[in-house]
Amino acid sequence: MKKLTVAFLAIAITAVGAVFVFAQSGGNDGPGKRGFGHHGKFGKRGGGMMEGRLFRQLDLTDVQKEQMKAIRTAAREESKGLRTSLMDNHKKLAELGTDGNFDQAAVEAIASQQAEVHKQMIIQREKVKAQMFGVLTPEQKAKFTELKEAFNQKMQERMEQRKARFSEKKADQ
Repeated sequence: MKKLTVAFLAIAITAVGAVFVFAQSGGNDGPGKRGFGHHGKFGKRGGGMMEGRLFRQLDLTDVQKEQMKAIRTAAREESKGLRTSLMDNHKKLAELGTDGNFDQAAVEAIASQQAEVHKQMIIQREKVKAQMFGVLTPEQKAKFTELKEAFNQKMQERMEQRKARFSEKKADQ
């Protein structure tokens, strides 16, 4: 009986360990994979991808495409330090409190650093957006505005449909 209990505990501990390892890796490594810590094919979230799709619908010339690529490449290099700071601060936050003590001053210091990094990233993102729109012709800018309005309308409709479904489910309960 003792051997059976020890064997069962060993299997249980191994299984729990495997779950934690899988959760950390997300089970999917590499570009284009989704999982814990991955944000899809382009490594972005939300608006960046949506705007990228809209830009592709603007019939850009080869010159414009090259200019856009150069802007994105330069922005990626510029923001590398900011992204590193975000990750480093995230790791520092994860380590805080693991000893059972709460250090409010340390948390506030890291939060202030994160706020400054986010501020700089927002400034850079808006700068890049302005540079990219500077490449577009007035007709392309107008078409972009139309496409974005249509996209926003479609998203609004989806949200309303989801709210309606949620309300129906809640009423059924």
